[in-house]
Amino acid sequence: MGKAYLVKHSNTNKEFVIKTVDITKMRAEDKEATRNEVNLLSSLNHPNVVRFVKVFVGEKSKQKRLCIVMEYADDGDLQQKI
Repeated sequence: MGKAYLVKHSNTNKEFVIKTVDITKMRAEDKEATRNEVNLLSSLNHPNVVRFVKVFVGEKSKQKRLCIVMEYADDGDLQQKI
């Protein structure tokens, strides 16, 4: 579980989504599942799949957060298309 934020690159004005997950108190098996998710996302390359950009760990108020940067699907979601 995490939160997602729409962000804009300060130089290009391109929009991205950052999914953040608090990993401070995460169990070892959950950390492994999260690593697997990031590895899978980074390996996908298909025109119908939102593109992975990068991943990093940030700290805020003594919490470690895994931050996954993805491209922003500005044309809506699959539910809207159906």
